[in-house]
Amino acid sequence: MNNITLAEKMIMLSGAFLFALMIAVNSFCVNDNPGFRVPMTTYLIVMIALFFLDTIIFIFIQMQYASDRTHLSSLILSMAFLSGLVYFIETIVIIQYPEYAGFSNAVKTNDTAVFYFFRQLSFIFLLALAVRVEKITTRSSSGRINKFSLALTLFIPLVVFPVLAHYMSSYHPALSLTIAADGRDQHAPVWDVRYVNVLITLWSFLLCYMTYVTRLSSGMWNSIIVVCLSAIIYNFFLLLLDTYNMSLWYISRTVEVFSKLFVIFTLLFHVFSTLKIFGDRINRDPLTQIFNRKYFYEALQRNRMLRTEKGTSIMMLDIDNFKSINDTWGHPVGDRVLLAVVD
Repeated sequence: MNNITLAEKMIMLSGAFLFALMIAVNSFCVNDNPGFRVPMTTYLIVMIALFFLDTIIFIFIQMQYASDRTHLSSLILSMAFLSGLVYFIETIVIIQYPEYAGFSNAVKTNDTAVFYFFRQLSFIFLLALAVRVEKITTRSSSGRINKFSLALTLFIPLVVFPVLAHYMSSYHPALSLTIAADGRDQHAPVWDVRYVNVLITLWSFLLCYMTYVTRLSSGMWNSIIVVCLSAIIYNFFLLLLDTYNMSLWYISRTVEVFSKLFVIFTLLFHVFSTLKIFGDRINRDPLTQIFNRKYFYEALQRNRMLRTEKGTSIMMLDIDNFKSINDTWGHPVGDRVLLAVVD
């Protein structure tokens, strides 16, 4: 892992600020207008937004892996965001079914909870697997991944979990799993707290494991840590969710949207940082880090095309008898002389 840069530290601070802001917003909204009801179309918009955010992140990380295949964990990390798409589609479909077709608010609430629960499980499973692969490939000189075993492991969150979620929803009443119920007594929890506690516990263990493995030394993994912190927050607020304050569910989804936006911001920063690094490699001397001959001719051509009233001066500097320094003292000393002259 590379040492963390100043810019990446700024991203970490931004993530910490976002984390604190989410706590403040949620704490404010818990006691704010408790009888407020959000239209179903609003939740549909949030689901579509999360669908496209996860798709964008998946494409970004896939492109990153395509450019550098040494980090297999990036491939698995992208699969974590891909895994949520099928659950988003299931949720978008279920909340649009009319009540006269047998899909009451209680049925939709439970199906949404079932898809949400399995989406979280898939995401946690794949993130933990990505961290495990990152640990094996970076901390062990002889660490090799059995790709066949890895493919079988990926089959569980990518295929088995979605199938289970579908069969445990209202599509198959005999196998339906009851996680949430709408329309019960006021102030009664909508979610079965056992499932929420499972999610909070898994996210907490994953957060500790990820912090231990990555040591906060990578901007990409730091953004995923922010996602873990956000997940703990919005799952905690599910414990406070009742029929008297359903707005908490929508607020928690908004928190998830902002955490995904932070990941996209980190990925964009990585892209532009990489472009800058390659630009410096092309235009700068690797030893002295001053602009090279290629850049000189390009800058000279630009200045000629500007045609400003100000003139352009060109100065050439030559080190006399530099060859004798290399011949007498060796090239390492010659390099030190070049650096001293540049300074």
